[in-house]
Amino acid sequence: MSSRAGAIARAFVRGVADPRLPLLALRERGFGFVLERLVHATPEKLDDMVHGLEVRSSPDTLADLLHLFNPCLVDVADEDAQHYRVTVRGGPVLLIRKAVCVSDMRVVEETFVRDLYAEHPPLDGRTVLDVGANLGDTSVYYARKGARVIAYEPSKELCDLAVRNAALNGLDIEVHQLGIGCDDCMLEMAIGPRGATQCSMTVFPDTQVPDEPILSERASIHVVPLADVLARIGPVFFLKMDCEGCEYPALLSLSTGQLRTIEHVFMEYHGSPDPLRRKLEESGFTVRFREWKLLLADRIS
Repeated sequence: MSSRAGAIARAFVRGVADPRLPLLALRERGFGFVLERLVHATPEKLDDMVHGLEVRSSPDTLADLLHLFNPCLVDVADEDAQHYRVTVRGGPVLLIRKAVCVSDMRVVEETFVRDLYAEHPPLDGRTVLDVGANLGDTSVYYARKGARVIAYEPSKELCDLAVRNAALNGLDIEVHQLGIGCDDCMLEMAIGPRGATQCSMTVFPDTQVPDEPILSERASIHVVPLADVLARIGPVFFLKMDCEGCEYPALLSLSTGQLRTIEHVFMEYHGSPDPLRRKLEESGFTVRFREWKLLLADRIS
């Protein structure tokens, strides 16, 4: 059996064993996406799609954590009542939250095992601005590459965790509990049942508040303009953004001159990428896209 046929067979067996997986795939991505994956995706991408579905449909228990991530975990230990300390194979030691351990570990896996952020120029001694730092995984990733990292994360829970993860790895990372947008103001962040793991900056003008009850709670956060951050820290070699919608008001509010203080951009976008692409290209960037709604841009003028 070819590796591709084997991947399809594994996906089929897992789908039969747990019917929630194909239903979740159809609900999240649609029939066309699932069919395209089955027909055209590499075996690795098929396996990763099924693994991602298993992660999103699994309860946050220690048993599920060990089952789903055993290949990449060297050790899991109790840190305190709320956190596990996980040692990642070939990566750092990080704290993740027990209440959402499977979700947090998927974030860590994407960064240090799947190497989602590997496409970047040499960062040693360069300034990286990490917007949407989450539990500090990407900040730790870039700091381990020798970068000067300045991180922004609006959730207090995640911001505190990012600070602890930086210290745990002996890294000097500047972390701010602030959201990024186009104005200095207080706004609401929508939060789902998994707390800060599921949140959306849906209050920004370029996004919409979802009707789904999954994002039923609200938390007030302090937002500052991206322009002010750039003015304070100086030229940014690498801007990483994964901020659940804030990329639109934040980037689109910048002048061409302000954007040209940035050399490289790596972001996850949450709506149409066209306004972002146009803005960046008009400001002298080349723009390319990767799957999973990733936009990469490099300044050429």
